[in-house]
Amino acid sequence: MAVTVSEKGWVVIPADLRKKYNLHPGAEVAVVDYGGVLALVPAMAKPIRQAAGMLGVVAVEWLPRKRP
Repeated sequence: MAVTVSEKGWVVIPADLRKKYNLHPGAEVAVVDYGGVLALVPAMAKPIRQAAGMLGVVAVEWLPRKRP
């Protein structure tokens, strides 16, 4: 799928992809350079807590607890 970059550097993400990845106005995405390939990656709301789950239960134990 090809899109055009505007003079301001803007790119329009097609509606079907915005819906698929739940990208709404104001949603944050990260632009990642994979050595010649650019990728738009939806930003995580709580990146440390969400990424820690990928490593298993042990990794979550060191995370700070919410204070009451």
